[in-house]
Amino acid sequence: MRYLRIIGMIAFFAASSACYAEDSASKNDSASSTTTEKSAAKGANSATTTKEATQQEHAAFLRRLAVCSKLREVATSTNNRELQNYVEKLEDRAAELYQQKLKAISMADMDKREKEANAEAKKSSAKATPDVRYAPNGRPIRQEANQ
Repeated sequence: MRYLRIIGMIAFFAASSACYAEDSASKNDSASSTTTEKSAAKGANSATTTKEATQQEHAAFLRRLAVCSKLREVATSTNNRELQNYVEKLEDRAAELYQQKLKAISMADMDKREKEANAEAKKSSAKATPDVRYAPNGRPIRQEANQ
C-alpha cells in the first residue's frame, strides 16, 4: 500500500521536475529562469511569450495527468481504494497548479499591457499639454495667441 503511494509520488514529482530540467537544458543558460511564472513576470516580449508559456504549462499539466492515469490503472487493477482516492487528490492538485500558473501568466501579461498603455498615455499627454508658465505667486499665466 505505502509502496505504491511512494511510487506514485515519485512518478508525479519526477514528471513535474523533468519539465523544468528539459527547459533549463534546452536554454543552456543557468542564469535564465526555468519556471514560466518568472519568465512571465519579467514580461520578456510580446504575446508569443505568453502563448509559449501557456503551451508549456499545458504540456506539463498533460504529463501530470498521464502519471495520474497510470496510477489509476494500477489502483483499479489491484482494487486499491486508498490509492484511487490519492490519485483523485493528485489530479485535483495538478488542476489547481495549472490554474494558478495560467492565472500568473495572464496577470503578468495584463500588467505588461497596462504598463505599455500607461507609457503610451504619458507620451501622448506630454505632447497634448501646452507649455504653461506660472507667475511668482503660483498662478498660471495665460498664453495668448501670437499677434
